[in-house]
Amino acid sequence: MSDNELQSISYRVNQWLYTHPEATKIPHHIEALLHAEQKHIEAERNKAHQATPYQVETKDQIEEILIPYGERKEAELLLADYIDEIPDQDDLNIKGIVEKMRLCRQTGTLAKTIDGDHVHVWDEKCSCSKLCPHESRDETRRLINKYQPHIEAFVNDKPTHRAFFGVFSTQNFQPGQLAMGKVEIIKRLQSHVLGNQPYCKVFFADGPACEIKIQKKNLKIKKPRYFDQVVPGQPISTTDEKIFPNIKGALVVQEDPLGAHDEWNVHLNVILLTEGAFHYRDVRAAWFDEYQLYFNPIDKTNLIATLKETIKYSAQIVASKSIEKSNQRKTAAPPMVSWPHERWLEWYRANKGFRRTRSYGCLYKIKDEGSNTDLTTLDWIGEIKFQQGTGYLVSLIQGDNSGRSYRRVSDMFEQPVNDNYKQGPP
Repeated sequence: MSDNELQSISYRVNQWLYTHPEATKIPHHIEALLHAEQKHIEAERNKAHQATPYQVETKDQIEEILIPYGERKEAELLLADYIDEIPDQDDLNIKGIVEKMRLCRQTGTLAKTIDGDHVHVWDEKCSCSKLCPHESRDETRRLINKYQPHIEAFVNDKPTHRAFFGVFSTQNFQPGQLAMGKVEIIKRLQSHVLGNQPYCKVFFADGPACEIKIQKKNLKIKKPRYFDQVVPGQPISTTDEKIFPNIKGALVVQEDPLGAHDEWNVHLNVILLTEGAFHYRDVRAAWFDEYQLYFNPIDKTNLIATLKETIKYSAQIVASKSIEKSNQRKTAAPPMVSWPHERWLEWYRANKGFRRTRSYGCLYKIKDEGSNTDLTTLDWIGEIKFQQGTGYLVSLIQGDNSGRSYRRVSDMFEQPVNDNYKQGPP
């Protein structure tokens, strides 16, 4: 059976269901089409499993694999309880946020791919990537999958192509200044490192330059094109070159944890892609003379680790990061669940709708390929349920686990047809 034939079957079945919304019985010819489609899917799946067999773990083994998932869910519930204590605001749906976080990943279905990898299909997700540890982990994985191939391709393209990781920081911002600080630090990076040379305004009277305003130290003034056509008294730009022409691309992630002294530590994690000479001192001078930046070269051995370091905090829950480091006595920064309520409200308002991950140059507008998981090829092997204080508990499907099968549609009419004809786990 070809792909076109499968699509034709699906179209005919869906068309019949759409035109008969009150039906309580399926005609034999429609049911025959469903059985033919199911038979083909099972045959294709069996071929795949014969080529790539895998071993199904026991219930205890799967629950052990899910221990980190349970720890992230416990952290999410802890944060949800903290947010629930904050009085509701006119511009924020606090109770709605709490409800979504509590329902997130409580139950789901466990499946395996033909390669033996686990896939979790959750009944509810909160989509709060800036608060939920699960969502932030998925977002981190998505960004790594999106940018890693392009960074590797750039570095491998020429011997003069290199990548560097750097942290750009400023003085801490006081409470009430977070939203302004987040915008200012991005603008400063764009204007002082990634942008064009600052305009040097040269005013001409009746011939020679009478006034020069230079916005950058040691900037060489170039003779403009069409010098003889300059209108007297009008300013001109002497150059439109990049400040650092050797920087060909950048991946920027902004972070803003609350520091130990009740100040916002706003900074940028940046991966720079360069061609040719790249001198740290020049970038430091262009950024802030009084703030020392540090750079580490990136190679094949540390690219993945560097990407995780760059991206993970952009979405990872601050509470998890701070609690982990506080337990190891590496920082005195308070976890999010210990912040004053007014600080959390300021943080949430400043981050709501703010794009903290940005790309420039050769990394700009890279297409996100998305997930390629085909649900029709999965083996549905069990169900998952979260129990607070215990973690995720697994109930494996008894009997034949060779693959997912459609239920007989004629047995599914206790409710309307169009609510039950769903492709999903049993």
